[in-house]
Amino acid sequence: MKDYTAETISKYEEALAALAPMLHGLDPAVTAAVLADLTAIWLAGFQGEDAEAVREALLEAHVRTIRSLIPVNEAIILERHFGRN
Repeated sequence: MKDYTAETISKYEEALAALAPMLHGLDPAVTAAVLADLTAIWLAGFQGEDAEAVREALLEAHVRTIRSLIPVNEAIILERHFGRN
């Protein structure tokens, strides 16, 4: 999140704090479905003649971001639940 403003980061943290408890403990298939639908809603909002290219570029960047966050979140989970990272 190095390219985001302090205001964007603050809004992100607020949204994450509100959403994470709703997803915590759900069946992984339910969580996956919710996240997929939210992603589709986000991408569907991009309209216009270049919408498909914009959506594809955003989706690729989104997946890269997700992949980069996996080790970070894994370390948080291991520390929280097992006292190690």
